[in-house]
Amino acid sequence: MTYHPAMEALGKKISKKEVTWWEMEVPTGKMIFGEAKTEMLGYSKDAFTTYSDFTNIVHPEDKVKLLDAFGDYLIAKTQSYEASYRIKSATGRYLRFYDYGVLLKDHPGDPTVAGIVTKLNSEDNYDEEIMQFKYLVQDDAKSVYEVYTKLKELQNNK
Repeated sequence: MTYHPAMEALGKKISKKEVTWWEMEVPTGKMIFGEAKTEMLGYSKDAFTTYSDFTNIVHPEDKVKLLDAFGDYLIAKTQSYEASYRIKSATGRYLRFYDYGVLLKDHPGDPTVAGIVTKLNSEDNYDEEIMQFKYLVQDDAKSVYEVYTKLKELQNNK
């Protein structure tokens, strides 16, 4: 892969702990994820064990869109799960995040969707941040899996 400004942006997000990995078992909703997600929100990791623990604090205006995006992916209407949404931090302030996920092939047990979540910072330019992120994952399941795997490895070894 040749250099692209998005690579530098991802490096900055990793160093600031503004991007992490996640996995969710379907249909149980059980989740495991990098601690950076709850750190960005100001909560303890222990407070979140299921998908609904997160969706319960999604902004009411974004919740249906988020759930629909995940549902559409599960019934194969889309090739990946992708959503931008606001979620309530421990301070009561809503922060914007972007999720991108795919089904893990060859995963033992229940079907599992895995992905990457990043905090969006540029209020005036969320679309630009999302485009940079999508450039890195190349809108492709294999690339999403590779980025997810590297993030998980990197963040679990700290």
